[in-house]
Amino acid sequence: MSKITVNDLGSSKDALNRLGTKDIPISIGLKIAIATETILDALKAPEKLQKQLLDKYGEKDKNRPDMVRIKPENIALYQEDMEALLKSEIEISLPDIKLSEFAETPEEVKKMKFQSADLIALKFLIQRDL
Repeated sequence: MSKITVNDLGSSKDALNRLGTKDIPISIGLKIAIATETILDALKAPEKLQKQLLDKYGEKDKNRPDMVRIKPENIALYQEDMEALLKSEIEISLPDIKLSEFAETPEEVKKMKFQSADLIALKFLIQRDL
């Protein structure tokens, strides 16, 4: 079990989806799929709380009813609560994923192309073992 901030988990969603489209061995693909599903499940409660904060501090836009705007007098309170939510840690069980598992040889792994932002977003998940 690992403790990971809501912010880090949220940042990893898009990176995991992109990683899942890479040509990688099935064993690592399965681990990524399990990690993605686990992270999405873990984010359900914080996303619900975020919506509650929007409802508490905001109001529906008159011109765009699907959009909520934070009332000017509530901006500081909303930011404070959101910051606390994003810094909250969630205890989560994720599969061990090693960088060496992405290809058959270390040379092949080193030739793989990843976006730097994705690697940063997944630093809590992928263990650098090369």
